[in-house]
Amino acid sequence: RLLYTPVKMEFMDIIKTPQLENVTLKVLGSRKSISGTLCLTSHQLIFFNKVNKKDEIWLFISNIDLIERKIYDSTALISIKCKDFRNVQLLISDIPKATDAFESIDKLMKISNEDPGKHHAFYYNPSFEITESGWKSFHLESEYTKLIAGSHDFHVINANKGFKICSSYPELCLVPASINERILSRSAAFRYLGRFPIISYIYHPKKSVLMRSSQPLSGPHDYRCKEDVKLMSAAVFDRKRCYIVDTRSANYAANAKSKGGGIEPSCHYPQWRRIHRIIENYNSLKDSLTKLVEATSDFDCSSSTWLSRVSSSNWLNHIRSVLSTAYFVVSYLCDEGATVLVHGNDGMDATLQITSLAQIMINHDCRTIRGFQALIEREWLLAGHPFSSRCSKICNTQDNAVSPVFLLFLDCVWQIQQQNPCWFEFNE
Repeated sequence: RLLYTPVKMEFMDIIKTPQLENVTLKVLGSRKSISGTLCLTSHQLIFFNKVNKKDEIWLFISNIDLIERKIYDSTALISIKCKDFRNVQLLISDIPKATDAFESIDKLMKISNEDPGKHHAFYYNPSFEITESGWKSFHLESEYTKLIAGSHDFHVINANKGFKICSSYPELCLVPASINERILSRSAAFRYLGRFPIISYIYHPKKSVLMRSSQPLSGPHDYRCKEDVKLMSAAVFDRKRCYIVDTRSANYAANAKSKGGGIEPSCHYPQWRRIHRIIENYNSLKDSLTKLVEATSDFDCSSSTWLSRVSSSNWLNHIRSVLSTAYFVVSYLCDEGATVLVHGNDGMDATLQITSLAQIMINHDCRTIRGFQALIEREWLLAGHPFSSRCSKICNTQDNAVSPVFLLFLDCVWQIQQQNPCWFEFNE
């Protein structure tokens, strides 16, 4: 009951029928149906059986991905698809009350999506003493200090104070020691959305650096930015060959170049070797997840058919592409001692997958509980990943901005953890 929040005044007009009796619930994948009571609160659906307390299910409104209703002769069927891939069916004999419940849930879902301040977290009052404030558990400057490890070749600069250079970067940025605010400003003007090359990780044994950015605005005429060249060169030591890992195909990059974006021209970046490692985003990833969910929700098909459908979804191919690319980045950093820059178009999706997974493979601190939390804070939240648009739905939508990019990253972490369980301080 700790998570329970009663109906607040501002939600009372929305919830017409807060409690329904004689509701039959079935979770797809389970053979049994349960009869009981359904309660609607501001942020949860609570189903319980008064006789058997084990048959109690809580669903957060914000966890609902899609809700559908079908009316039969004397009953209504409400189907709920959740973001954690649970599929729940509610069979209600009282059709008017079922209609009220459906409309109430639908409105609560829209309020949650449109106004973040209406989420459960802003209404929850814990009944226990808080021993640590989550808002203060992560300090970016302290994390940067760990990465620098006493080296004088790098420094933290607050050139982006007030987000004046780049709106999707943190105010504090880790850059080579020779780089100042003027260079960053000029480089940002040359990069899509102002996302200039920023340091994600430093591998001190080989003095190699992992950087990320967005695509350069070189365009069809191969424009040059001296400050951008200087920024990238400052992260290179001992004149070693460096790598630019582009998560787009060569054709896609060429198409972007014709529209004003593009690649770093080899004539201006002679020390850098370009490698295209194709990582799918957006619709392809969303379609794969849709097929995967459909396959794993079908409990009546044979084993061979199930395996075939999972394989044809291409979700596992996406995992393989991301993990193999992260492995190549690690080999460049650790084996060759080469500095690596990772980017695609805007550097907010596949780029973050690669830089995060590479650090998990290299840095044992990222495999601790707090280290993993800090990695997500630094490489995802503060790196500008658009969670609100990418994760507003899972796969039941036509919105092109929705894509399970972060979910794919988590699946990749799970794959690594399954193969190397002793590497991690945490399990699944």
